[in-house]
Order: sequence, then C-alpha cells, then structure tokens
Amino acid sequence: GQSLNVQLSSTLSWSNDLLSLFTPSFMNGILSNYSSYTSPIYSLNTSFPAFERVGYIGYSVLFLVIFAVYSDYKETRLKNSGPFFFAGFIMLWLSLGALLQVAGQAYAIPGPYILYSYIPFFNQIREPSRFGFGSELCFALLAAIGFSKLMKIRNGKGPLNNNFALFAVFLVLLFVEYYGMPATANYSASTIIPSSYYQIAKVQGNYSVLMLPAVGIPSISSSAVNVEKEMYYQTAFEKPQVGGSLARYTSDEILNFVRVPLVRESTCLEITQNFTNSSPIIENFTKLNLLLFWRYNT
Repeated sequence: GQSLNVQLSSTLSWSNDLLSLFTPSFMNGILSNYSSYTSPIYSLNTSFPAFERVGYIGYSVLFLVIFAVYSDYKETRLKNSGPFFFAGFIMLWLSLGALLQVAGQAYAIPGPYILYSYIPFFNQIREPSRFGFGSELCFALLAAIGFSKLMKIRNGKGPLNNNFALFAVFLVLLFVEYYGMPATANYSASTIIPSSYYQIAKVQGNYSVLMLPAVGIPSISSSAVNVEKEMYYQTAFEKPQVGGSLARYTSDEILNFVRVPLVRESTCLEITQNFTNSSPIIENFTKLNLLLFWRYNT
C-alpha cells in the first residue's frame, strides 16, 4: 500500500505561509493584482499546487471575530466565544506547519505541528494547511456571533444602523474578499453529456459500468482528465462505476485496473494511438482482476 510516513521537510510546500493568512488568494481576480506578496507566498515550490497554501482569513471576518471576542469578554468573560476562538487559533497555528514561513522564506522557528511526528496516528497527517478548514469553521461561528452582536447596536441614525444595510455591506465585502475566479482565466466548460450515457440508464439490471479508459495511467499524466468527466457522466446513467471514487486513487487501486489488458490497452489506444501488447484484447485475466470485476457486478 501507499506509505503515509511524514517527512517534515516535505510538509513545507503543504503549509500555509504566515502572510497568506492576511493576503487574498492568488485566484481572487479582484484583489490578487493589488498584492505584491502574492507571488512569493504561493511559489515556494512550483511542483505542488499553490491552492494548498491559501489560508486567507478575510478582514471582514477578522473584524467580526475580534468584535465577537471583545463583546463576549465584556459580557461573559469569553464563556460563549472562548472555546471557538482558542480552537480556531490552535488549528490556524498548526496550519503554518513545522517551520514558520514568511513571504516564501522558511525560518528555523518551529511550530506545534512538529510535535505530530512523535504522536501515533496524528503523524499520518501530511498536509498542515488542511488544519485551516477547522479554523475557518471556528471563525465562521465567531463571525456569526459578532454580526449578531453588531446588529443589536442602536446608537445612531446612520445607514449602518439598519440591519438590512449592515447585512448588504458585509455581503459585498465577503464577495470581494473571497472571490475565487482569476480575472484572466476562462473556466467555462461544456455540460452536455453524450446521449450514449443516457442509453445505458435504460438497460435494466443490477450492474456496474466500466468506463474506458477507466483510470489514468501513471506514466501518462494527461489521462487523469478522464476521471472528472467520468464522475460527471455517471450522473446520467446512475449506476455504480467501476473504480468510481469521490477521493483520489491510491497507487494500488490504479495498478489493479491497469493490469487488466482491456483497460490498459484501451487507455493507451486513446491517448497514444497505439497498443502496448501484440494481442490487446485476447489475454488471460488474473484471479485478482476477476475478483475485482465480480465485486462490482460488471
């Protein structure tokens, strides 16, 4: 199976940069062009996806979080907001990884994540930036508390004293800060599903569908684009898909499929226009291959 042992040096590219917490995402087509820090924050290692290092909190949310903590401290000494604040802070700290990074530069300042290499089970968490999801949930709850308390203020006659106007202001701020489409990119895609997939839905019976090429061949990276299409097309015939998965494939699962001649050769034929074996179809299946198909009722 795949090894999940964590090498702390390899986690740097999967950790949030400190400035990424306060710098809009590079995918924000509205704000990213106004930040001189965007490039060094997300280019520490170009072989890893930059979106794994997006940790932007948002200033509107940060304001509401601070207001919630301040108000709750005055009223209940953090009885309501305290647990969310401290849990969010710890997870945000963990998302920075084993060593502190500032503007793409790593410093020999260790973080609490480094302790994970000594704790069983937890040392399997390979991407520190994922802790940001937990902190976002905590801060979202705090922002809701802060907004609720802000709406109760009635000390003036300005437009922000109106709940609807206050909501509209923060809605616009949230839209601008979390806008996720680059200004120069075209992300439009065809949503038309070929009619043949709807024909499959008319076939009665309890069966699964093997879509070819079933998986990407490890040596051919471009074949990975088939996976997304297959998952989308599966919504047309509404049958289990052989190898269908909501998560990533493991190397063992891929090897199980590509060892099946029909799967491998059809994939190679589509991508390279050639077969890899002289007799691509008439070959023996291994017991493991047959067991795999039997399990899926293919």
